[in-house]
Amino acid sequence: MAENREIKSPNVLKTHVFIEGSRKNQEKWVETKEKLSTITDSAKWLHDNWKLLLIGIAALYVLIKD
Repeated sequence: MAENREIKSPNVLKTHVFIEGSRKNQEKWVETKEKLSTITDSAKWLHDNWKLLLIGIAALYVLIKD
């Protein structure tokens, strides 16, 4: 029986480490997901307002040119 306990202990430790690792991965995934949503929001804004951005760049070019 003592051998079984010795064998189970490392498994429990590995499971604990795995659970802690997955919590850290979940936290990192939430951070990454927030960054991706910010990038996606920026891309949507750029897609919706590209004409205004182009007009603004043209206006700056005209101002700098003179």
